[in-house]
Amino acid sequence: MTSLRTTTDAAGAAAAQPPLADGAAPPAAAAAADTAAAGESQRGHFVRSMAAYSAQHRLSPWRGSFADFIDQVMPANATLLARSAHQYLWDMMRWNGHTDSDGHFRCRLFDDELFGIDDAIDRVAAYFKAAAAGSEVGRRMLLLLGPPSGGKSTMVILLKRGLEAYSRSEEGALYGIAGCPVHESPLQLVPHGMRADFRASYGVDIHGELCPHCSARLEEQYQGDFLRMPVERIAISEAGRCGIGTYAPHDPTTADLADLVGSVDLSKVAQYGDEGDPRAWSWSGAVYAASRGMLEMIEILKVKREFLYTLEHFPNHHRALASMAKLGLRQKSAQPHGARYTVSCYFERAIAFAPHDVTARMVYGNYLLATGQDAMALEQLDAASRLAPEQATVQYNLGLMYVKKKEYDKASVHAQKAYALGFPLPGLKNKLKAAGKWREPPPAPAASAPTVTAPPGVEPALAEPAAPEAAERASPPAAKPSGA
Repeated sequence: MTSLRTTTDAAGAAAAQPPLADGAAPPAAAAAADTAAAGESQRGHFVRSMAAYSAQHRLSPWRGSFADFIDQVMPANATLLARSAHQYLWDMMRWNGHTDSDGHFRCRLFDDELFGIDDAIDRVAAYFKAAAAGSEVGRRMLLLLGPPSGGKSTMVILLKRGLEAYSRSEEGALYGIAGCPVHESPLQLVPHGMRADFRASYGVDIHGELCPHCSARLEEQYQGDFLRMPVERIAISEAGRCGIGTYAPHDPTTADLADLVGSVDLSKVAQYGDEGDPRAWSWSGAVYAASRGMLEMIEILKVKREFLYTLEHFPNHHRALASMAKLGLRQKSAQPHGARYTVSCYFERAIAFAPHDVTARMVYGNYLLATGQDAMALEQLDAASRLAPEQATVQYNLGLMYVKKKEYDKASVHAQKAYALGFPLPGLKNKLKAAGKWREPPPAPAASAPTVTAPPGVEPALAEPAAPEAAERASPPAAKPSGA
């Protein structure tokens, strides 16, 4: 009965349908055909998109001698080929960036992945922009600090993927010495005696030294003929350990500095006969993989105590002292987390170790200024001034110190000295002008002003975050540089 009823109902339903034109397909079949056609079109579009993506990101191979590189590659790309890692990374962000209707720079790398942290993204972009422009910011480590699931790891991953894609584009073409474990720039092959002529010919400066591995190869394999050294185009790749390095702390009982900087490769000592030969070194550390690009250090503040080796064994290491001071200020603690001593104790050890170390006293004075210990800061800066009266940064900071104490006559004396020595920032002058105490110095005889460079780890006016000069450092020129 049931079967019959069903058949009858189906027959009735069929009878109720309007007759189909000759050759016409049933509606259900037509809908299925449309769906299949749409799917086929979408798949075809995806295949074409993959082909276009492959063509866009296909690395154009190039390999030749350094002489070929200078002749064929250098003339059209001199500025781009001389970029630092910071300049390269900032160029990558600009390559992926755009300016919105409000004139605000936005990087498309983050648009589909990170939400609600625009201020943090802006600060990261500002860091790379300032570092690319040559600011002292470039000497600092970029620390991403925040709660779990705050986007820190995602931001780093996106930067790494962006570098990989950019290095395969024509704008991001990178070249390295073939066979070099740190992907050394071929421009480092230019001898120091010829770099002034190189600058005159190509309009770019070369900074740095040839890596020890390539130096040994150059002498042994090519008898010093740097024009024969092989050069090739390279692509940044995290998986290939080229331009991206990653270090994550291990269990405290197993952490090893070799994971960062490598170690002696005993299997090669017999071949080269000396543990000190750079070719007998295992260049497997994350630092070497990151050369020419970026290094990611995960949970760096949780590494074992032995990573404070630098300050434990080299008490007056200026950059380490400056980093310790900034860590204490950031954590608002006299003894930062993980440190064996207080910040002041590290500085006192440094000064006891090398009483005539001007830079250590300058860094300590800046730290004391930032923590409101003006009398002790003045003592250190005065000592530094006596040791190095021709150091412009010391005179500048002393001037700021005396302005703060409203001792304008003394501040003016040190200001005149600082500017006579070529100090570039106008903050101290502006403060004295505001107080009605600035006096223009007598015109000096025509001469080229010396270039003033603060010693490593030393920043003028650490205790003056709101001063005009601090704003200048925080907002470097917008002009784009020439990018583990």
